[in-house]
Amino acid sequence: MSFDIFDMNNSIPVRIKKNKTEKINENEGSSIIILSPTYPEQNLTKQINKSTTKIIEKAMLEGLKEIREARNLSSEEINDFWKKFLEPKKISEI
Repeated sequence: MSFDIFDMNNSIPVRIKKNKTEKINENEGSSIIILSPTYPEQNLTKQINKSTTKIIEKAMLEGLKEIREARNLSSEEINDFWKKFLEPKKISEI
């Protein structure tokens, strides 16, 4: 069975609707893209709201500042630094 496009009845008008982009572009402009290690093919940005974005940005900037300051530490101090730096923190502490 084959379908030939030229055999279509062209007297029937076709109305093409504009695509709904509200939900597609819902998170457009998000500055952070979150990929889950459990589902790396899935973008988790939809689950990040503005306040969570601010918390993540603040934590990343503070972490960067601490790492830059760690450059001046001695080899003994650096081990203690990493132990403290890698300890999990509560969101309320950030």
